[in-house]
Amino acid sequence: MSATELQNLSLLVLEDEPLLRRQLAAHLTRFGAEVTTAESLAAARQQLRSGQFDIALLDVNLPDGVGTNLLREQAYGDSASRLSRTAVDNRTANWRRVRLTPGTGA
Repeated sequence: MSATELQNLSLLVLEDEPLLRRQLAAHLTRFGAEVTTAESLAAARQQLRSGQFDIALLDVNLPDGVGTNLLREQAYGDSASRLSRTAVDNRTANWRRVRLTPGTGA
């Protein structure tokens, strides 16, 4: 991936672990993305009310709920891509790309 691969893309990173959230944001910024972070569902909802995002990277297991609830709520614009991540244990992670069909909630 080139240093400008994500140029002009806005990303929302929803991750409750502070260190991982900072690392993801720093890495994505190096590739040219405009990164906004949120540490909870409540914070993500607030960010979504104040702006549009091209891509959302979601942690599934959060202290205040499940990150994929935002998908069911259709909180993102129709053109946004979403990535969901949930930690399986401290050594592995399961990544799943989710694309919603507008109006279906699934």
